[in-house]
Amino acid sequence: MKKTLLRCAAILLSILLLSACESQEAANLRTGADPDGPSLEISFYKKYSKKTGKRRGRTDEFAIGKKSRVRAFVDLVGLQIDRDYTLHLVWIRPDGKEIYRKYGELRLSGQPGEYTGLLEWKNAEKLFEIQSEEMSSEDLSLSLYSSLSLAPDRNREPGIYRYRVYLDRRLVREAEFTVTGAAS
Repeated sequence: MKKTLLRCAAILLSILLLSACESQEAANLRTGADPDGPSLEISFYKKYSKKTGKRRGRTDEFAIGKKSRVRAFVDLVGLQIDRDYTLHLVWIRPDGKEIYRKYGELRLSGQPGEYTGLLEWKNAEKLFEIQSEEMSSEDLSLSLYSSLSLAPDRNREPGIYRYRVYLDRRLVREAEFTVTGAAS
């Protein structure tokens, strides 16, 4: 009986300690509790021009095809400056298994009208391989991009997929999209 009580107490303490580690931004993004606080939106598109930055064909349904891709955007607004964030962008198959994870560290700096974000994408298997990306913004808004190929050679199954965004190692948002069989 004492061992069971000790185990329960240890589990409760662990839960309390872990929940206390959540940053205020992560909590606000997850719950949407603060309308004036940070916000996050996930959107999916069929087309995106890296040259112009234009997104076309917003949808949540995609067909398997030779050049077909799901283009995911995470639009963040209102994060704090002079603070480090960790980000994980995760693609999940219909069976719940992870396909791919994009991991990065973000630092925002600057002053009103001249904000800069330094994003360092890291290889999950080789963390010393860093791909840096610098972004600028007038109003603390940033867009993150990731894509998933639906080419037949990738053997993607039709079904409902999920895209998850983690901030500071906490799941803050999840969005679903549907993959259908090959386009006719």
